[in-house]
Amino acid sequence: MRPVVCASGAEALAALREALAAGDPYALAVLDYQMPEMDGAMLACAIKADAALRGTVLVMLTSLGQPEDLAQLKQGGIFACLVKPARQSKLWDVLAEARAACPEQSPAQMLTLPATGASPSPARPARLGTPRTLVVDDGTTNQMVGRLMLENLGCHVDVAANGKEAVEMLDLLPFDAVFMDCEMPEMDGYEATAEIRRRQAGQRRLPIIAMTAKAINGDRERCLAAGMDDYISKPVRMEDLEAALERWIPDAISKPHQQPDPAPQTPNNENGLGSEIDPAGLVLDAEVTERLRALAQATDPSILTEIYDAFLSSAVGYSATLRQASASGNTDDLARAAHSLKGASANIGAKAVALLAHELEILGYSPSLTGAAGLVAQLEIELKRVELEIRTKPPTKILV
Repeated sequence: MRPVVCASGAEALAALREALAAGDPYALAVLDYQMPEMDGAMLACAIKADAALRGTVLVMLTSLGQPEDLAQLKQGGIFACLVKPARQSKLWDVLAEARAACPEQSPAQMLTLPATGASPSPARPARLGTPRTLVVDDGTTNQMVGRLMLENLGCHVDVAANGKEAVEMLDLLPFDAVFMDCEMPEMDGYEATAEIRRRQAGQRRLPIIAMTAKAINGDRERCLAAGMDDYISKPVRMEDLEAALERWIPDAISKPHQQPDPAPQTPNNENGLGSEIDPAGLVLDAEVTERLRALAQATDPSILTEIYDAFLSSAVGYSATLRQASASGNTDDLARAAHSLKGASANIGAKAVALLAHELEILGYSPSLTGAAGLVAQLEIELKRVELEIRTKPPTKILV
């Protein structure tokens, strides 16, 4: 492709008009949602209001949690939204979907959308032969690990940070299955599932698989009663995801070309956490580390560094919340932050952090936070050890 970069909405409009006048119009514009003076939504409106430019396909780049109403953007002419940082493979998917949605057009016109008020293009892009899955989780680390596993199973994967985003994304794109976290801000997994079932009443039933770190009696029943179809426990294992896909979309799933050998599973207690710290003294569980490295090697070696960076970045916020909640006696904030940190830690094999976070979560559900300050102090020490091990690990060796 021939990309041209613009620094503002006004500059973009000028570039679009100049290219059109030169007989070489742009087929696609990728807009940032948050810009000064003229944001992405305003720029999209300006493009679609211009009869000469409205055929340009618009893709919106958004941060997690933005924009608040994806459905309105779709009505305004946005073909798709991508969460920043947008991976090359995801942008390719959007281009392929645009091509599939307009099969009769010439290459120069293949990404055009109808003018406002004209007959709409197909509401759902044509299938590309690969199952599209949605991972719904408020933890960035959990999103990335889930996406890595599902991509190794041959899926296209999109992510949503809460139930509200998931509901809106399902209005925009066709999905074959949804992996839904249960505890999230704004709209949790139970509420989101109920809303999805309401909106899709009478349509093909979309498989929704619950993901929860609470493996307690009655939790599975609650998920099924909310309208979910299946249930897997956190930390999610690749074999659990594969089994769920084979149950609900058996004709779509394909084995990865380079699936890593499954590492032996450490026995889990009722909360999905190993009961002992690694006897070799490693801060990160060696089996989990090797499993993640093998998955990354089969898909995108750089993703492992992104997962670790995302964990360390989010851990800073969780740690600060735990410290403040402990000092103020805010049990709700303590329980929520501890729950999120527990899941993220388990996903990268930081067992000591996960166990301490689990203790803090339990404490957050009690009327008293006695002992919380000491646990937070221990947790912060363990987080420093995790960071040190991550930062001092030799880079993954790759043959290109």
